Amino acid sequence: MASKSFKTVLEYASNQRLDRKFDRAAQLSLQDAVRSILPRHRAAACMRHRLGTRITVSKTASGATRLGGVMICGAHHICPVCHSRKLAAQKAELSRVVAAHVRAGGSVVDAVLTVQHHAHQKLTTVLKKLDDSWKTFRSEPVWRELVRDLGVVGFVRRLEVTVGPNGWHPHLHVSFLCDPAVAPRDNVLARGSRQKALDGAFAVLWSAWRIATAKAGAASRRQAFFSATVNGAIEVERIIQYTMKNMGYSHDKDGSLTPIDLLRIARDSDPKSVERLEAARLFREYADAIRSKRAVMLGGVARTLTGLDADDKEEPEVLGTVSAEAYDVITKHPDARDGHLRAALASVTSREGLIDVVKRAAQLAGHPKLPDGWLTLKTGRFSGGAESIRSGCQAGTRQQPQTVFVGATLPILIRNGSGSQNVRLSALPDKVRRSVGSIG
Repeated sequence: MASKSFKTVLEYASNQRLDRKFDRAAQLSLQDAVRSILPRHRAAACMRHRLGTRITVSKTASGATRLGGVMICGAHHICPVCHSRKLAAQKAELSRVVAAHVRAGGSVVDAVLTVQHHAHQKLTTVLKKLDDSWKTFRSEPVWRELVRDLGVVGFVRRLEVTVGPNGWHPHLHVSFLCDPAVAPRDNVLARGSRQKALDGAFAVLWSAWRIATAKAGAASRRQAFFSATVNGAIEVERIIQYTMKNMGYSHDKDGSLTPIDLLRIARDSDPKSVERLEAARLFREYADAIRSKRAVMLGGVARTLTGLDADDKEEPEVLGTVSAEAYDVITKHPDARDGHLRAALASVTSREGLIDVVKRAAQLAGHPKLPDGWLTLKTGRFSGGAESIRSGCQAGTRQQPQTVFVGATLPILIRNGSGSQNVRLSALPDKVRRSVGSIG
């Protein structure tokens, strides 16, 4: 039964050419697929359940959109939106860890560790074998050999799960942080040419992993093992990109699918097709097995290097706030279930874009004009060099954040820390004035 499921989804992916877009709109549509497969999972309410009466819409310096006042599930193994957000942060942090280690004179050995698996095995079974093998691998006798031969002083480990012809394929991408000062002079990484160092590292890691899997009652395949020594900054970035690759991206290896690919099949295939049923069944199995598993693990000096050279946490620019009624129309109205409005709001990066989305929601709800209170614009920093609204603040005083309450009538009420006043449309920046002026 299990082998038939894998064959069904792999054949569909091969014949239909999956749409592997992973922008915000695609993430939200895949999140909808999670909701249909796991209706009681917390991911089903992610970015849908409100935490207050107003939703704050902001943009970061990098151009990303942030929504405040909505529930974020944080289930990065399951939810495509939370996975993308979590992995982006982890990738930046781990890139700093590896780069700092290399700048300090260290080297990196990257490896993929896996165990044998078959199509008839449950994912929980294969994951347990992998977990047990890693615990044995980290035990003192085996790990001591790695320290002696490679000078291992830390590691960065990431868990990944894919689906292939032989069933579930959980594996560990591990970057071993090595210090030549710890290893003996004749350690394998110091043996002449780069190729000799590569061959030596491969032999050491393969021997250690083979012992670990045997003690854990699992078996490992030499063909599935990969290692490489890394020293240059460019290669550090390459190895991080490979180690932390997003589960929503396509793979270079043919015949392999990610959990996100299972969601794509469930989303894009015919609702009553066997492909959709099998993809949904496999994703449910994945969701159950992956619960409480750690996606990323740091050990040794990797823990002490986290946070080094990190930029200050950026303060997003608030574009405005949306009322609960408007947000419910955007996310729950029957005519909005195709997700276009929801995706549009989650991708807003300008005030005029925010106005457009709320206007469309008002029209969808049958309002001839934008209802009072549906949208509040925050006027502070405007892109493109546009000036903020002058509200009578004297020179040399700190200007408080200003708010434009956009309703069905004009003039517009501007509110800041010193009070409120009416402002003519001409006082607003051009782009916002055009958008506001067209309401109703």
